[in-house]
Amino acid sequence: MATFEESLASLGVHSDGVGTSQLAGAFDITRPLSPAVAALVQGSIEDGYEKFLSIVAEGRGMSIEAVDEVAQGRVWAGSTARDLGLVDELGGLDAAIKAAASLASLEDGAYQIRHITEKPDPFEAFLMQLMAESDAAALLPRSLLASGNKGGLMQAVAGIEQSILRHLQSLGWMRDPKGAYSLCFACEVSGG
Repeated sequence: MATFEESLASLGVHSDGVGTSQLAGAFDITRPLSPAVAALVQGSIEDGYEKFLSIVAEGRGMSIEAVDEVAQGRVWAGSTARDLGLVDELGGLDAAIKAAASLASLEDGAYQIRHITEKPDPFEAFLMQLMAESDAAALLPRSLLASGNKGGLMQAVAGIEQSILRHLQSLGWMRDPKGAYSLCFACEVSGG
């Protein structure tokens, strides 16, 4: 994560501040990244990479170690990914449809393409409207909001609710005289 404290210092610009938590001023580009924030960012990156490795390994029929050896934490150009065996072909939705038709032994023009969207039931519509009007929707994968999968949506909402309750319970040990707090939903909070 880029910070500019040294560049600004060379221009005579300096920054200072006081905070009530380790994450206060966490993303202030005029100061160096704190060890706590660096660990949080690194953990988030590693978690995302582990998920990526698992998805690719399952989809490609490879071990996680084999995918990691090829991927090496890099972003590959499409043609290089194909050469490394990470993808079979390059192309968009139209190319994928043609490939599926070919695998099904269908000739061009022998099939139709219909885009089907499922209408949400009244409860789902209410829940999606409620989430759209709040910041909670940012915590959910878009696929859950668009899929009409009530079970998955409810499970995700329950998970968010439990996370919020856990953080609210931690307020009991916080002692800021002004009662101002900022909590990270990706961080573990422990009382002292």
